Amino acid sequence: GLLRENARGLVSFRHALAGQAVHEAITGPDRRALHQRAGHVLESCFPPPTARLARHFKEAGETVRWSWYAEQAVDLALISGNEASATELLRDLIDEIKPCDGSQAVRLLRKISPASFADPSCYRELVRSVRALLDRWLGLRCEQAALRVKLASMLLDLEQYEAGRVELKRAVPDLA
Repeated sequence: GLLRENARGLVSFRHALAGQAVHEAITGPDRRALHQRAGHVLESCFPPPTARLARHFKEAGETVRWSWYAEQAVDLALISGNEASATELLRDLIDEIKPCDGSQAVRLLRKISPASFADPSCYRELVRSVRALLDRWLGLRCEQAALRVKLASMLLDLEQYEAGRVELKRAVPDLA
């Protein structure tokens, strides 16, 4: 009674709450295995549903595949103007970056620019994630400086001029 079938023979939950209840009732290992299977099935779709693939592989614990599809989903979200999805995915990716892998963080953050967002307030959570990464930083100082420059740019877009100036000042000695 929780499921319904459409004219094409596809089955779905009658209500999102039913799906959530079933999802939560499945044990962790079984849930990860199901997410992994769903991800593998969705990989055969064209075009690939990158956001769904990212979610399934994240839930399956497949970090490499998750990050690969999440980055593709960021690109598609930016192209389509979906600022909320782009920043949420970017924030998740930044949160998972090892504190010594600045090149990946810099590469990800270069995807966004002031022109990427009609509403710069989307940056707020992303700013928190970049600051958290910098707080646990173990990598190269030049990469840290590049991250600080990007952070400063986001802060300036948020009209936090003094905070942006401080980050730029901290970055200058280590810039190439």
